[in-house]
Amino acid sequence: EYSWQLSEAMKTGSFWGLCVIGGFGHMITTSIVFHMVPYFTDVGIPPSTAVFVFTVYSVVSIVATLAWGAISERYGVRGSMLGAIFFLTASSLVLIGVTNVPLALLSAALLGVGAIGTTMLIYAMWPLYFGKRFLGSIQGTGLMFNHFGNALGPLFAALIFDISGKY
Repeated sequence: EYSWQLSEAMKTGSFWGLCVIGGFGHMITTSIVFHMVPYFTDVGIPPSTAVFVFTVYSVVSIVATLAWGAISERYGVRGSMLGAIFFLTASSLVLIGVTNVPLALLSAALLGVGAIGTTMLIYAMWPLYFGKRFLGSIQGTGLMFNHFGNALGPLFAALIFDISGKY
């Protein structure tokens, strides 16, 4: 097996593509998760129900963890990542139109599947592209973008709310 060094990996589009996918995936996920309950209450869902919807997201994430492992073994990591991104995108699109509890539950369930899928599968993508010998330095550098996404997502959503008065 050929393993890339960090300096070699950073010269590829694949490295930067994984950084962007990880960064934006985490930005989307954390912005939604941190603001999920206030958003649902803003659209008229009672606070206790909004918290229940958040719980549904959490439970679905737990179950989806097991599912994504099996899915990636059967269909490969790349195809599975596309599926996870599909669920994350579908969740965001449903979230935009949430006006009632069933749509909130659907959005939360889709988010649970997509968020845990992108979070898990990004870790499996790094060795797939760059080998295992220098994985620590390559993955450590690339995953820094995930953490930037984690930090910036909720702040960006809060800024949008503060400027516009709505999510």
